[in-house]
Amino acid sequence: MRVITINQKIKIIRNDDIKNMYHHLLLLEIDYELAGLSYALKRSDQQEIYQLKDRLRELTIELQRLERSY
Repeated sequence: MRVITINQKIKIIRNDDIKNMYHHLLLLEIDYELAGLSYALKRSDQQEIYQLKDRLRELTIELQRLERSY
């Protein structure tokens, strides 16, 4: 049987807290970029639409990676 020390438990908890904060940050960033995309679509700004969609793809991939690590 393996014994986990208090320091190891604290490290695990902190790691989970960091993952949760990063998860929230990614969701907020996705919301922000979606709002920008909505605005760009209304203006028919093709260059901005392309850039925002590319950024949203990157954020989605990062979010999926993070969720797989749980």
